[in-house]
Amino acid sequence: MIQTSILPDNKRKQIEIMHQITLLQQQPRTKKKVSELRKKLYKLMDKRDEAKRRIFVTNTIDCIARGLDFDDLFSIHFDRIRGHEIAVGEIAVHFDMSKKTVVERLTKLGVIKKN
Repeated sequence: MIQTSILPDNKRKQIEIMHQITLLQQQPRTKKKVSELRKKLYKLMDKRDEAKRRIFVTNTIDCIARGLDFDDLFSIHFDRIRGHEIAVGEIAVHFDMSKKTVVERLTKLGVIKKN
């Protein structure tokens, strides 16, 4: 699982950048370098948050679905998944399907309403 390997390495890089920022802030005329490091830090933090979200989505859907395939899930399963604030797009990614296919299935089951 690649997602879990992202987290420790990412965290290490974040700590290194925070240390560099702290050192640079003690010196005059380093505002531009600090700004660049902050941007890099925020990017790493976003990447870490995305990885954590993917892990949460995977674990939640696996727990609710309990090994069932997408076509074997009922509305109760999807209601529980959606109750955890998991978006349709995230469900689609988890089951390796298009968002349109997931929307059609959820609409057919009455989980989401037609526009």
